[in-house]
Amino acid sequence: MDSLADRLDSLRLRVQAPGSEIYADLRNRKDVSVSFGESVYEWTSERNLERQLVSMARLLYAQWVRKYRAELSDSFLNAMGAESQNDHDFLAARSELESSGASRDGRVTISAVGMQNVEVRIVPGTVRELDEHEFSGRVSEAVHALADDYQTKIRELKIRYFT
Repeated sequence: MDSLADRLDSLRLRVQAPGSEIYADLRNRKDVSVSFGESVYEWTSERNLERQLVSMARLLYAQWVRKYRAELSDSFLNAMGAESQNDHDFLAARSELESSGASRDGRVTISAVGMQNVEVRIVPGTVRELDEHEFSGRVSEAVHALADDYQTKIRELKIRYFT
């Protein structure tokens, strides 16, 4: 039987931005790819992409939490809720945790508070200068950097509240 970590790593999620043909796929916890319906990328703007990426980030997060909790339940590791003041303080600090990540070239920046309030910034001219595959690669880089920053800060919180 696979470990919980293996099962979480194997989760694959796909979401579609509401009202569009823009899709995001998540695998291995932080590998995100973005794809577009025919001619969608060429006719969009950076501001529209920012809004669509924020929508998809929210959808991916909601799906991830749902699947994560199901895996915990299947592993008999049900979260019992916060039991101590440290648990309450940790959860409060986690919900206010600010993290960010950017593509290596700085064209795509993603920031989040508590991994729920997401903001995406795309440098003007990006859609004109990058094709959709290059753009998807920049989004993936930014997501990796965001996830790494978040995990580093979560480890620091765990040390602060539980050691």
